[in-house]
Amino acid sequence: MSEQERFDRFYYSRDKDKKYFTIAWNKGDQQTITIDGTAHDFMPNTIIPLMFDQSFSFERPLDVTAWQFNREFYCIIDHDAEVSCVGFLFCMGDELFIKLDDSAQYKLGLLLNIFIEELNTRDSIQIEMIVILLKRLIIFLTQFGKTSLSWH
Repeated sequence: MSEQERFDRFYYSRDKDKKYFTIAWNKGDQQTITIDGTAHDFMPNTIIPLMFDQSFSFERPLDVTAWQFNREFYCIIDHDAEVSCVGFLFCMGDELFIKLDDSAQYKLGLLLNIFIEELNTRDSIQIEMIVILLKRLIIFLTQFGKTSLSWH
């Protein structure tokens, strides 16, 4: 997760070796997200999943909460039977903006708080717990996104 004053990614230069999938949540007002050189409106309480090979920057990164993970930590392709997100959250080709309703915002806020608590708990099962939470995040966003966008 990231809540940083400067949060961006430049795949074809500085960040080529850092292959992170990103799920970004705009918790603030409407802002601009630039993806691979193209500006997009990033509406309030909206999620956007970003591929590891996309470059992006946010107008106001402090308003964005982002989860990042790489294939070594959790491979969505190898584990698609668990999360069913390939072809929807990631790999669609176009930018996927998922507008969260009040219920989804509440649930995602709870999940975020559990992530924060788990990241601050150092124990022998911390990594497994974070993987479980990441799976839950991906499943939740996939199910909610497919339903809200009437995607089959």
